[in-house]
Amino acid sequence: MHLIKDTDTLQKYVRINTDVLKESFLPYEREAREIYLRPYLGEDLLKDLLGLADETPSYPEWADTDEKKKLLTECLALARASHARFMLHQAAPHLDLHLSEMGFVVTHNTQQSPASAERVRKATEAFLEQGYANLEILLRFLDKNNGEIDSYKDSPAYLRATRNLVNSCELFDSIVNIEGSRLRFLSWQPVMDHIETMHVEPLISLELTDELRRQQREKAVSPANKALLIFLHRAIVHLTMAEAPEVAHLKPMDVDKERHKDYGRNYLARVKQLLDAKPDDYPEYKTSSSYVVKRQYESFQNTSDSPTFVFGQPSTT
Repeated sequence: MHLIKDTDTLQKYVRINTDVLKESFLPYEREAREIYLRPYLGEDLLKDLLGLADETPSYPEWADTDEKKKLLTECLALARASHARFMLHQAAPHLDLHLSEMGFVVTHNTQQSPASAERVRKATEAFLEQGYANLEILLRFLDKNNGEIDSYKDSPAYLRATRNLVNSCELFDSIVNIEGSRLRFLSWQPVMDHIETMHVEPLISLELTDELRRQQREKAVSPANKALLIFLHRAIVHLTMAEAPEVAHLKPMDVDKERHKDYGRNYLARVKQLLDAKPDDYPEYKTSSSYVVKRQYESFQNTSDSPTFVFGQPSTT
């Protein structure tokens, strides 16, 4: 089974000559599907799309209304738009190569000749970036319609896609311009994992961080949490810019890492100010150790009978 099984279908999504045989790209169809789509769509949704793309299309049991069938059909079109680029990214360097008794040979005729290695490199990199751009569109569609697509909602793939407080390239790009690069965003997700674990959770508590993730996933963010997320999103994005490595296949960005680090720390300070100014608005924080420890230190007063000190502050004795 294939998401894209013939040249006519492929031509709907990418510009190729009509004489490209399906035998040339089909060996890379499954490879591209497994590498680039399955991690983000999940096992069940991908199975549903393959069933719909089959020669005898079939809808899953959950698609029991015209509206749900329409959603799955649109999902298939968006998946194919992304998949076509990924598939050609995998196939492009090999399309004119053949292994023979003489080793690797290149096929060409008097009207056409193989492109230079540099042009092939640029084309394959463009296919990869375009594939991720279309993947971003697909994931936004799935997030918007998550409640109606049973094979995606609450799936491991959806939970993975929404695991961070900044969970879309679109949101990241609205704070710091990364040219809408889903490839760059996905490459930096481990950095965002680290920032949330090492900087955000100790500051605002794991309980409040999980509550923010849940409310974002359910699209039911409270007014108080919306105010908090304005600063948290900016803190995470700027700290990511300060720590993120360059991404293979992409032109390096001119980044002032120290400036982004300062911005990130300043936004985290604003987060803390907001929490401490209105702790009753954030019960998960107020009942956590992140708040309790702070209150213990604030209430400490040295007395002539106390030989203890806090944070290097000597006693008065």
